[in-house]
Amino acid sequence: MRSNTVGLLFLTVTLLISPKLWAEEDPHFEKVAIGIASPGPGVSMFGHAFLLFLNDPKKKSESLAAQYNISEVEGQERAKWFIGDAMDFLGYSKRFQLQIVPGLAMIDQYRMENRSVLLFYLRLTPQQISQLLKFLKNEMLLREKNLIKDYSFMDHNCLTEALRAVNTVVPNPKDQLFFFNQEKKIMTFLMKGPSTISLYLRNSPFVAASHLAKQPLVISSEVIQPEMIAESSALVHLHDLMLKFSDRCEIPSTFKDNIGQFIGKREVRESLAFLNFLNKKQMNCPDSKETYNEIISLIYMLADTLDEKMKIEEFFL
Repeated sequence: MRSNTVGLLFLTVTLLISPKLWAEEDPHFEKVAIGIASPGPGVSMFGHAFLLFLNDPKKKSESLAAQYNISEVEGQERAKWFIGDAMDFLGYSKRFQLQIVPGLAMIDQYRMENRSVLLFYLRLTPQQISQLLKFLKNEMLLREKNLIKDYSFMDHNCLTEALRAVNTVVPNPKDQLFFFNQEKKIMTFLMKGPSTISLYLRNSPFVAASHLAKQPLVISSEVIQPEMIAESSALVHLHDLMLKFSDRCEIPSTFKDNIGQFIGKREVRESLAFLNFLNKKQMNCPDSKETYNEIISLIYMLADTLDEKMKIEEFFL
């Protein structure tokens, strides 16, 4: 789950934009991924899971994220001390809602918390993705209208409900995503092993990440690094790519000598003048397309704001 501060932020954002995101026509997406955020402080100690809907992995500013998350009940008093903590952890004392937020905003928030995000892209058709969106829309409306207090870390959390939602559009049971289902706990216990505790732990988002990579429904994965780690390694890689690009495309030596200064300054590397310069050079250097796209991808990743990222997206080939 999310930390309290970030949770309040996303709850505020969600209340403002959810109706708009689902207004009139349902959005259309070609791809969907299960997102797993690495552990964070407080209630985020086991990570967090969500679904990311998008058309192009390089254009996450056009994505939506759907997450099951705890929501405080206004006016409800919280049980004190250990009893209250145990009830919150095991359930079922917390309201559980489905929230829709901009995908890039969610991912960048995790990166600023120095947390990684793992994305597991699923083998679903556009029709199945459309069905999944409709299921989530109905689920969100149901939970908005009713006080449903069914959160439990053990068997009814952000991960299990995301996987349960995906399974509704996967007809073949062999392809469905596994989780420890409380409603079928005896069958699950007999089929999957001797340790009930270990099975429950598979419902923990970050623990589940290693199992998701082996699921037949998962076709590829992506790792989005924390801001602090990603920026330093990305700048080194960007410098190497720029040298390669310069050598291949006969860029003047004065430019090569100052590459470090150019890419080290955000206002330079994200400027239209710099991006247009690279784009123009690439047009006259056909063999550099792959290197050029890698450079644009890194500049995109290093951008801070949504506006900057959207501007940079225009330069992908």
